[in-house]
Amino acid sequence: MASTTGAPSQTAQLIQRIRALLPRAMLRDRAVVGRRLHQIRQGRRGGAWLIQQLTELEKRLELSVSERGQRHRLRPPLRYPPALPIMAKRHEIVRAIRHHPVVIISGETGCGKSTQIPKMCLEAGRGIAGKIGCTQPRRIAAITIAHRIAEELGETLGRSVGYKIRFQDRTAR
Repeated sequence: MASTTGAPSQTAQLIQRIRALLPRAMLRDRAVVGRRLHQIRQGRRGGAWLIQQLTELEKRLELSVSERGQRHRLRPPLRYPPALPIMAKRHEIVRAIRHHPVVIISGETGCGKSTQIPKMCLEAGRGIAGKIGCTQPRRIAAITIAHRIAEELGETLGRSVGYKIRFQDRTAR
């Protein structure tokens, strides 16, 4: 009888630890673990199987939290070219990115939108738990902009900055 009373307590503790880890995990893992946790809780199985499933989810989240912490520690220092027109609005743009789920920015060609906004997103806290994606209509533009941003961050292409086009993926996990 003692083993059956211990299982729900252990299950509740595991679920509590998983819930505590979820907000600190990478976005991709939050979604997967959240769905899996829901499926497990909807199921009828329990006992050792349930404990094993929850333990695996907890381990996955612990790794995810560790990865997010490492990404935060290793994020590159941000440097902005002061001559670009978009720099006059940098603080306003970063504040808007922090406080709104959607921000529309328009500006003249050559003002620095494509190369500086990804860095502003990083400054606003984006890109640590997930990725910052920028679309370009042309392959050459995607490659050139990725090279430029990596160069401005002082990194090699494919570490923090990459590009993905048909048949070519130069992105890190």
